[in-house]
Amino acid sequence: MTLVIGMCVFHTANGIRLVFGHAGYGVGKPGRPDYPYPAKSLNMKGKACIYASIGIAALAMWYGISVMFGV
Repeated sequence: MTLVIGMCVFHTANGIRLVFGHAGYGVGKPGRPDYPYPAKSLNMKGKACIYASIGIAALAMWYGISVMFGV
């Protein structure tokens, strides 16, 4: 059950990040298409949001464990 809580919270937070990315926030300006085509959408802001999503999911899992087991 704890993993389900963590996966749901991470999926929700990551989905919010993707909605903002599709709206154009945090994507950056298009650049010249030189090989190997670095992803403009996965810049430092995007990576920070992914790590924040993982942290929020970990906190939700910790809270779920404390509620389920009364710790």
